Amino acid sequence: ELSGGRRYADSVLNWERFWDQLKRQNQLPDPLVVSAINSRIVDAFIGFRRAEGATPPTISRDLAALRGPINWALKEEIIT
Repeated sequence: ELSGGRRYADSVLNWERFWDQLKRQNQLPDPLVVSAINSRIVDAFIGFRRAEGATPPTISRDLAALRGPINWALKEEIIT
């Protein structure tokens, strides 16, 4: 029900490709949990998307696609 829901779905696929790349490079955090998402990971993702030619607004939407569910889970007290 999100505005631009298809674009957010594409952003999730971009994150999945990024995680796959980190896994191939043996750089995937183990375990891959919310607390493993740090500035190094975010910066690497931004570099990954820039290298693909993604524009800043697209990268921002990709980051929102990760941030949104985390913020929701915090609000719902599913994670701390």
